[in-house]
This record gives sequence, structure tokens and C-alpha cells, in this order.
Amino acid sequence: MNAEKQNALRAVARQCNDAIKYAIAANPSANRDDISRPIIKSYYEKIAPAFRLVDLLWAIGVINGVLRERE
Repeated sequence: MNAEKQNALRAVARQCNDAIKYAIAANPSANRDDISRPIIKSYYEKIAPAFRLVDLLWAIGVINGVLRERE
């Protein structure tokens, strides 16, 4: 994956992550899966021709520090 595609993926993942965190903060008692799935799906539709869903989920995991980026 070249640098331009990687930056595009990270930008969308960052936006998606912010939207998820905002939605969870607005309604902390709701089930997180019910909140996050529609948001992830809407952001995935923007990058679907170029990336797989797992790529978006991986990028969000790297941003949150749950997953490590390969070197």
C-alpha cells in the first residue's frame, strides 16, 4: 500500500473514531455495538472501492493503541 492510500485510510479511520467516541459520550448507557456498527458502516462506504472493512477496523485499532502497526 502506498503512502497516499495509507494516509487516506488513516484520515477516514480518524474521522470514524471521533464520531464513535462522540456518539458513545452522548449516550454512555447504550450498547457500544449498537452505536458503532452504523457509524463504521457509513464511513466504510466512503472507502469501499479501495479498502476492505478489516483495513478500516485495523486502522481504528492502531489509532486507539489496541493494535500495533507493522514495521
